[in-house]
Amino acid sequence: MSRLQAVFLCAVLALAPGRAGAQFPMRVDEFKWRVVETPHFQVHYTPESEPLLPQTAKILEDAYGSVTRNLNAPLKEKVPFFIFATHNRFEQNRIAPVGEGTGGVTEAFKDRIIVFNNGTTQWLRTVVTHEFVHAVQFAVFFGGFWRSVRLLQAPFLPLWFMEGLAEFETGRLDVVQEDMVLRDAATAGELYPLSSLWGFEHLKPHQIVQGYKQGAAAMRFLAQEFGRETPELLLKNAAGDFGFVSTLEAVTRQPMAVLDKRYLEHLTSYYSAQAEGLKEPEAYGQRLTPKDPLPVFYTRPALSPDGRKMAVLTDKGGVWEVMLIDLETGARRILAGRQWRELENIHDDGRALSYSHDGRWIAFTGEKKQRDFLYLYDTERNRLRRARTRFEQVRSPVFHPKENRLALVGMERGVNDLYEVDLNGNVLRRLTDSMEDESDPAYSPDGRFLAFSREAPPKTAAPLERLGRDLAAVRLSDLALGPLTDMRGTETSPYFSRDGRSMVFVGDEDGVPDLYRLDLPTGETRRLTRVVGGNFCPVLAWTGEPQLYFTSYRRNSRHVYRAGKDLLEGGSLVSARQPSAAWWAEAGGGPPLSSTETRPSPGAPAWQSAPFTRSPRRYGFRATTDIFFPLFYFSTDAGLFLGALWQASDMLGHHTLRLAGDYGSKDDEYDYFLQYEYAGLRIPLFLLSQGESFSEEFFGIERSIRLAHQAGFQFPFDRFHAWTAAVGTEFREDRLLGEFRFKERENFALSSLMRNTVTSRYLVPTAGHLGQYTVQWARTVFGGDVEYQTHLLSLQQFFSAGT
Repeated sequence: MSRLQAVFLCAVLALAPGRAGAQFPMRVDEFKWRVVETPHFQVHYTPESEPLLPQTAKILEDAYGSVTRNLNAPLKEKVPFFIFATHNRFEQNRIAPVGEGTGGVTEAFKDRIIVFNNGTTQWLRTVVTHEFVHAVQFAVFFGGFWRSVRLLQAPFLPLWFMEGLAEFETGRLDVVQEDMVLRDAATAGELYPLSSLWGFEHLKPHQIVQGYKQGAAAMRFLAQEFGRETPELLLKNAAGDFGFVSTLEAVTRQPMAVLDKRYLEHLTSYYSAQAEGLKEPEAYGQRLTPKDPLPVFYTRPALSPDGRKMAVLTDKGGVWEVMLIDLETGARRILAGRQWRELENIHDDGRALSYSHDGRWIAFTGEKKQRDFLYLYDTERNRLRRARTRFEQVRSPVFHPKENRLALVGMERGVNDLYEVDLNGNVLRRLTDSMEDESDPAYSPDGRFLAFSREAPPKTAAPLERLGRDLAAVRLSDLALGPLTDMRGTETSPYFSRDGRSMVFVGDEDGVPDLYRLDLPTGETRRLTRVVGGNFCPVLAWTGEPQLYFTSYRRNSRHVYRAGKDLLEGGSLVSARQPSAAWWAEAGGGPPLSSTETRPSPGAPAWQSAPFTRSPRRYGFRATTDIFFPLFYFSTDAGLFLGALWQASDMLGHHTLRLAGDYGSKDDEYDYFLQYEYAGLRIPLFLLSQGESFSEEFFGIERSIRLAHQAGFQFPFDRFHAWTAAVGTEFREDRLLGEFRFKERENFALSSLMRNTVTSRYLVPTAGHLGQYTVQWARTVFGGDVEYQTHLLSLQQFFSAGT
């Protein structure tokens, strides 16, 4: 690799987002892109995401108005925006590599924003606003003359500022999680100074979120201490400055060390006051899951019908796995999570895990080859079974208490509704049909009702208003729908008591996620816990002694706890009469409890009712330069030197052309590197040409020429296995003292099978293996001079050496 090629590679890697996910990215869907414009955006969509356009366009324009007004940074050009119908489709994009944990990306070359829909308006508002702030940052930092040079500033901008400003401008959309994470860190003495948050790569598992939230808190601190215009001043003054610390010190007129100290003191004081009167989770129950030196999640507990076993999701091994815990002996074993032939990722949304009424099956959802499936683990045969459904996205399966059928959340046309399915994934009936997102289904013990959480419509027209969630129930005999709660904040994760007359749920009316109990006949609601972090996923035992299981967040971890009837029978009254009282009175029969809102007809053009400035059109190919660095100089010693680095691509990322080359006149030396990639198909194709000519002093002047050309492809079988094949030719020529001349041409082909199941918890791989078998042939055909056959077998196994 030449010097210029190395510089080019470093520049591209410095500006590209990390992969953070699939080893071999797959494309299994066909994307028919269309474009529609709003006053400030070019919105790219496919038929699957078209129903989302009116809402998305409104959110985009609201974000534009809010962010550009706050930062005084209107944009000169429309921002390219891509909306994907689901995360599985989002992972197939060719603009930027993404993984399971990626919510959205704004890339620096073309300022393209890519996000996905998960079915909730709250999510779309948050991620769109966050990513648009990045587009504004990139326009300020990298816009203007010779963007390629300005892009070199990217590695010198601290992540706490880049991500913190984006979080800060989302307002209070994610205030509950932000306060929970920072309250936890502040009271545990685990806050990071800003000087330690230049990058997030060193943070422990589950602390990346803390890095984001600490950045947001830093922006609020600066705005509070030095004026509301401070974020704007930092954004404008840091443009073109390769020393962000000096910019920060100039704006605040304080040394960085002093700012860091004041910032940490402010956060510690603020969140210590917020945590006053709140307790540790051990004050309410016994911890059932083991502590770990690193932050770890044990979450989404599901009880067996006899109450003797509990299934939980855990990421202790670096990926989500289903763990079974014997509640009598404490024995633990992993049931599912690394069966790569059947399963690539487990979804942890909503209820996530459920036991069948006979205790044989454990249900969860996951994905394989960018498709969501319903998975059933057979506890009798210790086998995993996969069932295909018709839905774009599947979440939160829960078994009926008496029959072998399940309720789950299925997405169609971008909207989440509740359905009942059989064990083969076939839809038995649709339970809800509304535009509001629905999640966390829970059957009553007699199987007559299904409770769930649904997103509440906004109470005002404020663009960054945090949306709440309320509990509701559907009567399964006639699908009549009725409300159960109407509190401030969000209510999620309902779970019926064994007599069906009450339920526990998670609420955050005062900003702290905690456990509540709702008495259905009276509507009386009591708060059961008050914890420093947050409580989630309540589960009630329907056999034996009254017991409550729940997950609690503390010290960046989540553990499962068990409480007795004292907790269930206690608590403080927070509401004397919730809507469940009226629901209970009518639940025994009578007319429908409420009507449901139906979505617009699929045939109606979704763009007509939104703020679009042009009618939809088909996407047209357009390629532009991503990065360009020319280099030239002249000296009497070296002569004239010319060089250039250049990359161009189209808007979809299907076509990418890279060129690096240089020429030195003194010794008439040159080298070049030219690569073209096409990624518009499941099988990415590439063409490569490189060459060099150089001279060396070795008993005279030796002249060498090297030319190589290759073409090939990579076929991913799934995200862990791929086949790469290529053909190529390489020409070599050496001249010594103008007399000896050596020429050789090598024509070759290669085939390589690869397997990559490496996973890691923190910094280094701890499980899985790398395997590769490569065969390469060279033959004396088409003018070739070399003939050989080589075999390469490589195996690397990773295992944990301890913690």
